[in-house]
Amino acid sequence: MIKWPSSKNNDERQAMSYIHRRLIAVFLTVQCFVVIQLLTYMQLDSTLLENSSNRQLSSSHPFPSLRTDDATIVTSQHSANKQKIMYFLHIHKSGGHSICLQAQENKMIGDYNNVCNVQKDQHCCGGEDSLQAQIEFAKNTNFTFVAAEREMYDAMTTEYYDYVVVLRDSKSRYQSHWKHLVSNANTYSVSPYTGDKVHDRFMIPMHGVRYSVGNRTKWWQSQPDNYNVRMICGTKCLEVPKFQITRKLFIYTLQRLDDFAHVMFLEDMQRSFNLFAKNVGWKNPANSSQLHQNAKGDNPSKFDSLPVENAWDPFMSVLDDALYDHARQKYQARLSENVSFGSVADQALVNDYFDNGPGRMCQNPCCGECSIW
Repeated sequence: MIKWPSSKNNDERQAMSYIHRRLIAVFLTVQCFVVIQLLTYMQLDSTLLENSSNRQLSSSHPFPSLRTDDATIVTSQHSANKQKIMYFLHIHKSGGHSICLQAQENKMIGDYNNVCNVQKDQHCCGGEDSLQAQIEFAKNTNFTFVAAEREMYDAMTTEYYDYVVVLRDSKSRYQSHWKHLVSNANTYSVSPYTGDKVHDRFMIPMHGVRYSVGNRTKWWQSQPDNYNVRMICGTKCLEVPKFQITRKLFIYTLQRLDDFAHVMFLEDMQRSFNLFAKNVGWKNPANSSQLHQNAKGDNPSKFDSLPVENAWDPFMSVLDDALYDHARQKYQARLSENVSFGSVADQALVNDYFDNGPGRMCQNPCCGECSIW
């Protein structure tokens, strides 16, 4: 005789089957949630990489609209857990050594044996020009203050770094650089071609060999143009021939500058440094005159005093001047001063550079063999 299962057994089996189905449903729900979270994080990382490398640039006007918000108030999951690293772009002869010393005075962690540079090649950071390298460096370093004395990498992330720079009048910076070379030259003699001391030839030791600095005119004529712009533009401008920085590259540079949390000005160092120090919680130096000793700068008219045939070429600094003006507008807006955006004092010369610079037919950033720099 066949024994059919009782209704009680059927009820128990149905209950167990229901429990199994519910457990399976819960398990699948948890699995789906985990997969969705992973996909979300992957999409965020992909978006960050895409935004960093593929900015959309407007070419309808030489200058983009300025953002006047302070980048230091922007928070992220990373910055909430770990303080962002202060990244100082050290443009040569623009007070960078003083800023490094102040970082040390204010107990920032940095490589003070190498003027705050963290790489031997004086770039920063991570050893290669990639966003991932920048992020990995920020996640793993103990440094809170880093510097780059060479041009910036193209990769740039404000999620992990607060970018800082001191700008200086372009012509004054070139003049100061020349003086720096001369002061380090161990011998010099008057050029046989001219009795003018402006054209003295200097020798400077480098790697055990003496190199000729040349004369002042020859030196600046063999320098890259618009040095400040090239430093901020970074690797995109590294090999651009002299006088051929395009309007698109210049806009790209201005947008990068707009991502800097803090911009100081050597010609207004005391006020701009005080604002910077207040924003980042630094103490002002006890002897403020020591920090601002370079604020007077060099008189850029020294280059203008050269003989007419060797006079300063305005194309050498016109984009630097426009960059400086752009930064001043942003700075003044933060101080709630009256300011108008979108143009510079010599817009016509800027346009002239873009239109006629390529006609100089330079083949590299120095338009020939580069002078010592």
